[in-house]
Amino acid sequence: MEVKKGICLLLCICLLLLVFTGCSSKQEGLAISYNLAEEPVTLDPQIANDYESRIVIAALYEGLTRLNSNNQTTPGVAERWESNTDYTSFTFYLRQNAVWSDNTPVTAKDFVYALQRAVDPQTGSATCTPMYAIKNAKSIHQGNMEVSALGVAAINDYTLKIDLEYTYENFPSITSLPVFMPCKQSFFESTTGKYGLDANRILGNGPFKMANRYSWEHSQYINLIVSDTYHGENPVSPSSLTFSIGDLDINHIKNFSAVSLPNASYAAELEQTGYTISSFPDTTWGLCFNTQSDLMQSSAIRKAFIQTLNRESLLTYIPTGCTVANDIIPTDMFFMGKNYRSFAGSSFYIKHDDSTIQHTVTVLNERGLTKMPSITILCLDDPNVKQMVNEMIAVWNTKLGSYFNMEPVSQIELEKRVLQNDYTVALCPVRPANSSPVSLLSLFQSNHMNNPANLNSTTFDNLLNRAEGAPYEIALELYAQAEKFLNEEGIFYPLYYQQRYYAITPDLTNIIIHPYDMGIDFIYAAKS
Repeated sequence: MEVKKGICLLLCICLLLLVFTGCSSKQEGLAISYNLAEEPVTLDPQIANDYESRIVIAALYEGLTRLNSNNQTTPGVAERWESNTDYTSFTFYLRQNAVWSDNTPVTAKDFVYALQRAVDPQTGSATCTPMYAIKNAKSIHQGNMEVSALGVAAINDYTLKIDLEYTYENFPSITSLPVFMPCKQSFFESTTGKYGLDANRILGNGPFKMANRYSWEHSQYINLIVSDTYHGENPVSPSSLTFSIGDLDINHIKNFSAVSLPNASYAAELEQTGYTISSFPDTTWGLCFNTQSDLMQSSAIRKAFIQTLNRESLLTYIPTGCTVANDIIPTDMFFMGKNYRSFAGSSFYIKHDDSTIQHTVTVLNERGLTKMPSITILCLDDPNVKQMVNEMIAVWNTKLGSYFNMEPVSQIELEKRVLQNDYTVALCPVRPANSSPVSLLSLFQSNHMNNPANLNSTTFDNLLNRAEGAPYEIALELYAQAEKFLNEEGIFYPLYYQQRYYAITPDLTNIIIHPYDMGIDFIYAAKS
């Protein structure tokens, strides 16, 4: 009996030592917290199309490459790569210690399956257009070829070859996007259609993993811990990463390691208390017209509303922290590694011209109207914005011979109403998903679920469709024509760019923030 008691006592001591050792390790580790404004729609990299999903996916998965703090391409699962002389074929060499969170190897076949799945029409991916650079990707996605024809091949377990449609020297950079991340076929099939929807239906290969099957409490939080199976280019610094889900309580900002701020005023206040503030323009605000409303179907009417305005007067009311937008596409957007605006030119917005009023009379008569009907302008409930809209209304009341109103609402309500096409004219934002002009222009395609103008134009659609998969110079010219179309047809009139601000707590460094909706990366976050 004494021997048994001694053994039991020894086992208890061992267990206590393990517990205290574990607790000590966690206390010494770095816990990171971040607020997600909304619930991720899915954590399936091949179809995720929202900002919140992309942030969490960047923690759970790793593609062939990663982007550093300067948005330069660095090794991910691929420890190195090479191309042929004209950059139409790339070979990626995978690190042989790369494994999934279940400790099975990540192989070239996992990438082949993921890429084929992304372009398969049955998957319904809305994010696979960057993959059109890959040979046959566009034809496959449009249902004209089998997925097996995609220009990807596993030479062996750790060598992946990707053939392109055209020269693309900077191709490795886009393989950091979620849609390019690997997918283990056997695990995917085991989830029976629920891949990426719950903690126990996710198998990642990234720096973090779900702590357990209860780590994703929908609409409340996602709890991640550092993955003990991750072997990347550099070690992971944080020990845990917690995402709270829901509207950010401004009074509790200091509870988070990093936050995305509502506006510049909060940024200035936090910067004074030692926070690191990062910012970049990621949203274009302008007048948007519901092209399917009875009146605004006419480009003559839309242009009359725009060209009667005094632009200089309007721009005196730009909100604090914002800058003048002479174009729908901002100045720092890139296509295939080249600055878009440097090629396309600038100041595409249509200019003041009161003579356009004459064309409205004919249009109104065709609709059985003797004068311009009264219209309500939907806008943000912001003092500067309301002054700007008041200026517009004063001009329109005088020049268009009617009485116009404004309806100021919260930004959440504004964006909701625009997406539901519950408006006639709105001063509203458009925000790209990444730094490519394609991601902004594509919002206006006829089949886009978030089309702000409710635009249904074969001319515009054809320009974008022809650009997809075209050589660099041709694609850029077509994108420039598409942007000019939105201006010249009075679809969207750019007014100002809004900055997105991030605040990082004073005791942290090395949090990587990517522009636009490309996310935030905590892999190297460290104590300062």
